[in-house]
Amino acid sequence: MDSSPGRDPPPADDLLAYALADALRRGRLRRGRRARKAALREAEPRLSPTQRKGLDFEDQALELLTDAGLQLLARNLRAAPGEIDLAMRDGDVLVLVEVRARSSASHGGAGASIDPAKQRRLAHAAALILPGLAQRHWRGRTPSVRFDAVLFDGGRACWLRHAFTPE
Repeated sequence: MDSSPGRDPPPADDLLAYALADALRRGRLRRGRRARKAALREAEPRLSPTQRKGLDFEDQALELLTDAGLQLLARNLRAAPGEIDLAMRDGDVLVLVEVRARSSASHGGAGASIDPAKQRRLAHAAALILPGLAQRHWRGRTPSVRFDAVLFDGGRACWLRHAFTPE
């Protein structure tokens, strides 16, 4: 598990729930406290250096956005078409954030990597996760949604509000 400074680990209850669901899915669920602890250890993610670097950029983006007054609702929301890096609240607007980083602009930079196909995948993923977020954070009412991007080119952060509008 990532123990980098400034990053709070996920709550133990979340990890345990994930571990139990994963063990159940794999058909390896045993009963008892020892079995739950073993399942929790198995569920600990093993991150590659690239994944760790991506999480560091997400942490920096989160700090930038929270300093600007946005409130974190969720991180790394997965759906079949893709993953939403950050779900934030800006007043009464749901802000879905894509975080992209590139070490150089030789191939168009971080912004160019959010091409129309990626935008469609993000919009489809958003449509799938929106009902759950609306239920939890807007009492079932569907909020306005905005797609933002935080881009890191050569280490410099750039926050693009309304980075794209889904088709």
